[in-house]
Amino acid sequence: MDETLPLFHHEPYLKHVECRVGRLERDDSGQPFALLDATVFYPQGAGQLGDRGALHIVGQEAGDARQVLEVITTRKKDRQIRHYLGIDDQAFERLQQCLSGAGAAR
Repeated sequence: MDETLPLFHHEPYLKHVECRVGRLERDDSGQPFALLDATVFYPQGAGQLGDRGALHIVGQEAGDARQVLEVITTRKKDRQIRHYLGIDDQAFERLQQCLSGAGAAR
């Protein structure tokens, strides 16, 4: 996934959206972030802080528990909008395993 669709340009008051988690990675400093196919989170820039909030990760199988991840900031790099996550290394590894299939977020 090379680009995140910025829904906030066309619908600035939208607060929830169903989207797909394209990748879960770490930046050069080791901070974990998620790349989504679409977002309502406005990224940091021009003196404005990046949006914060939560991603609700839906499990792949019926009956799987929903995971709620804290988004601590949002930043733009190239055409990606990175959703930085407040999770530890162990949670990052578990989440990568869960998302190896199809992960949907809200």
